[in-house]
Amino acid sequence: MPRPPLPVGSHGQIMYRTLGPRRVRARALVRTTDGRRHDISRVGRSREHARQVLLTAIRELVGTPDGEITPESTVERVAQAWLDDL
Repeated sequence: MPRPPLPVGSHGQIMYRTLGPRRVRARALVRTTDGRRHDISRVGRSREHARQVLLTAIRELVGTPDGEITPESTVERVAQAWLDDL
C-alpha cells in the first residue's frame, strides 16, 4: 500500500547534513496550499538553529490564504469578517 501524501500545509521529516564546522543544513519537503511539494532547505550554526530557521521559512511559505480566520486572528478581524458576510 502506498504512503499517503503530505497533508496540505505540512512538512515531512526534517533531514540534516553537516557542511562544516558550525554549519548544518536542514531540509524537508513541504506541501503548500496549492497542492505542490517544495524541497526547502536552510543553513544554521547548529542542528537546532538550522531546524528553527527551516521551520520559520516553512511557515512563511505556507502562510494562510487571504481573509482566512486562524487561531491567531484578532477579535477585530473575526468581527469584520462576520460583518462582511452580513
